[in-house]
Amino acid sequence: MLLEAMAERTGADIPVPDTGTLHGDLTAFLTATFRAAGHRLTASVLRNSMAEAQRDPHAREHMSVFIESRRRVLSALFERARGRGEIASGADLALMVDQIYGLLWYRILVGHEPLGDAQAAELARALSDQAAARRDEE
Repeated sequence: MLLEAMAERTGADIPVPDTGTLHGDLTAFLTATFRAAGHRLTASVLRNSMAEAQRDPHAREHMSVFIESRRRVLSALFERARGRGEIASGADLALMVDQIYGLLWYRILVGHEPLGDAQAAELARALSDQAAARRDEE
C-alpha cells in the first residue's frame, strides 16, 4: 500500500518534461527525481520497501510494478528523443534507463553519495553525450 501511494505521489511530483531536447528533458526529469528520492524520508521508505521485496514475494510484486511504472516514463522520454533523431536507432534504451536507475538505487541503498541537482545535471550531460556519440557513429 505504501508503494502504491508513493507511485501516485511520484507521478504527481515528477513531471514528464518536454523541453525539445534530450539533455533538457533528462536534466528536468533527473533533477525532480533525485530531489524526491534524495529526501530523507522518501529514501528511507524506498530502502525499507526494497529490503522487504527481497524477503516477501507479495512485496516484490508491488516493487516490480512500481519500478516498471517509473521505467516506462523514462523509456518514453528516450523514445521521444529517438524520434527527434537525438539517439541512434540501435541504441539500447533499456541500458540507458538502467544507468539512471542503477545510480539512483545504488545511492539510495548504499548511501555513500548524495542524490542532488549537481548529480542529476552531470548524469543528464553524460547520457546526452553518450546518445549523441552513438548517433554520430551511424
